[in-house]
Amino acid sequence: MPNNNGIIKNNNDYNRVINDLVNPNNTERVINNNERIINNTEKQINNNNNNNNKNNIVREENKIISTKENINKKEIIQKAQKDIAKYKTSKANNSVKRDYSNERNLKNTSNEGVYLVEYDENTGSITLIFRKRNIENNNSIEETIKTLLNGATDEENRDNIISCIPKDTELLDIFVAGDTVYLNFNESFEFNPLGNEGTMLQIYQLVYTATQFEGIDNVIFLINGNLNETIGAEGAIENMPFTRFE
Repeated sequence: MPNNNGIIKNNNDYNRVINDLVNPNNTERVINNNERIINNTEKQINNNNNNNNKNNIVREENKIISTKENINKKEIIQKAQKDIAKYKTSKANNSVKRDYSNERNLKNTSNEGVYLVEYDENTGSITLIFRKRNIENNNSIEETIKTLLNGATDEENRDNIISCIPKDTELLDIFVAGDTVYLNFNESFEFNPLGNEGTMLQIYQLVYTATQFEGIDNVIFLINGNLNETIGAEGAIENMPFTRFE
């Protein structure tokens, strides 16, 4: 039985040999090969150019995004500084209560309390949890924050429920501007014995507690009346408006 694969191979070789005999210089084939090489090179160059263009576009887009983020940050900081300046003027004119009332209705009127931290000894997990409290004026953000600063009860501590807010932290002042509440603390707020992790936990205890109220979506922290660029002794947490993870 003839080997069909061999025949096919021989026929291919035969066709190639005939082609070489008919075209001894085989210039067309060489030119075509060169054209293919040139075309492939051009395609590669074009692809490289396209890739470079794409990379340039990505870099430009990243620059634009970065620029927009920087512009947004500047705008946020400028707005915050204006809010603080207006508040100080209002305070000097004894019109704070009228212009910057921190009383709001709770978003969920059945919940009245604060956010603490629960530690699971078995898994090592840390969870932000809501704990009920009896607050005399439950429409007051200020009273609610001060209740949070009292920390966890002895019973809660026995159940591994704690507060990560440093014990000497004092709320010096509070005011609301738009959908943002400004919380002004003393310098003890910045020194958390657990480092950045503890600072982040204390921040979100306050954020979740403060944003229980209608119209409050953001929290900005001041230290002794100043809007610092960072929060915490290590200076690693950017001080921008904080909001819930929702």
